[in-house]
Amino acid sequence: MNPYYSIIIPTYNSSAFIDRCLNSICKQTFNNYEVIILDGLSNDGTLQLIETYSNKLPSLKIRSEKDNGIYDAMNKGISMAQGQWLYFMGSDDAFFDGNVLATISSALSENDVVYAKVNSKSLGGNYGSEFSPKKIYFRNIAHQGIFFRKNVFSITGLFDLKYKVWADWDHNFKWFLNPAIKKKFINIPVANYADGGFSDKRKDLTFEIDKEEKYFQLTGKKIRFKILYRVYYILSDLISK
Repeated sequence: MNPYYSIIIPTYNSSAFIDRCLNSICKQTFNNYEVIILDGLSNDGTLQLIETYSNKLPSLKIRSEKDNGIYDAMNKGISMAQGQWLYFMGSDDAFFDGNVLATISSALSENDVVYAKVNSKSLGGNYGSEFSPKKIYFRNIAHQGIFFRKNVFSITGLFDLKYKVWADWDHNFKWFLNPAIKKKFINIPVANYADGGFSDKRKDLTFEIDKEEKYFQLTGKKIRFKILYRVYYILSDLISK
């Protein structure tokens, strides 16, 4: 029988924090899941530490090989996944509490994508709200807050490796702006998002250059008054905290 969830975790030299991540999975009250680790040839003991979880996580799959970055690892995880629902977790992230998978499962049946909040100091605390087609141009949905039905990727395609930092934002455009994909916002925190991660430290100039044209291709609309909208959505996020 296939698992309900596939939890996909890219790792590279993650020995300092992978314990916290895997412990938060072990504590889930809903345990119909598999965990897929895509390791980029760590040399700090990460793999040895992960292997100590073999008994606690009997559905653990580990692949360690050279990759072309985080999104390449996530794409490999999609191809390996047997679950109906996919969730992408950073090796330095953790589930908010032990009931996350159980709570989210009740909202999944009639939707293709469910997204929720993440807890992150760098994003202002409890980050996330219901998005609109205009808002997603200015604010990204953290991938640690998103659950995808696996067949969504047959519609959107995989993460585009052209974008080294914001391939997730590019992918969020593709599913969020597609009216055929049913999506729902759940107003709960699902993950503690680690501050200072890969996307926190870098910008993706390639995505910034392509962003307006991609949005137009998907919606047929252009965004005007960009500065005003950006300020509005930042303030609305703060007010909703």
